Amino acid sequence: MLRLGLFWGPLCLLLCGSAGAATADPAIERGDYLVNAILACGNCHSPRDANGEIIKDKALSGGRVFSTPAFVVATSNITPDPETGIGSWSNAEIKRALIEGIRPEHHRLPGVPLAAIMPANFYKALLPEDLDAIVAYLRSVKPVRNEISDPVYKAPIHRDPYPDAENGFDKSAFTDPLEALSATDLSSAEKADAETQWASKSAEALARSAGSDAVAQSFRTKSRKNHGVYGPYANRRQHQDDRFGTSRHVNREPVALIDAKAAQRRRHSFHFVK
Repeated sequence: MLRLGLFWGPLCLLLCGSAGAATADPAIERGDYLVNAILACGNCHSPRDANGEIIKDKALSGGRVFSTPAFVVATSNITPDPETGIGSWSNAEIKRALIEGIRPEHHRLPGVPLAAIMPANFYKALLPEDLDAIVAYLRSVKPVRNEISDPVYKAPIHRDPYPDAENGFDKSAFTDPLEALSATDLSSAEKADAETQWASKSAEALARSAGSDAVAQSFRTKSRKNHGVYGPYANRRQHQDDRFGTSRHVNREPVALIDAKAAQRRRHSFHFVK
């Protein structure tokens, strides 16, 4: 027994340590944060029970139905199930679906666009490494078999381009300039001058960010014009917009992505209630 203990003890530590290392993969952790916090994918892609709570063992397996004048769709299964989910999709195909809203050519609906409820036009703001992290996380979740009905499109799929997302971002734009400044060999006067310039640019950025409400209003106007839908739901999710507005300062996420998500929620709140 002592010999067995001496053999299996270190082996167990080795195996458990390996499993822990896999779980602590920085890319998967980052993807978890993006999928479940910033992008809130489960809001649409996770089935819910009669009380509106997410069914945990079916998370991200799709099937929630959204009916609008433009389309009737059930959200996709984005777990790595090879037959009913995205398990057979390549990394590039998953990324294309995220930022272009197009299904793979080997899908049962080859090349058919995803419904406009999928904010692919805004997800273009994602950095390449964040796309990699999202893919890594989606491949790590539990595969769930869940057949999804085909979408019914009553009008052509249209996505309005979001300028900041179209222009793209660079990771250097999200570093803290004051932290970087403190690590330099500049004199106190030079640092003070640099801080003043940074503060001025930050004020300009906040002013531009405040204009996101005008963008949202434009989206609402277009939505009404295109679909003729009016109703009491325009400001139904304002509290979530406020939450995302706070997150952009705390988490240093791309401001355009956060504002775009808020605008997207306002736009589609005319069509349905989540």
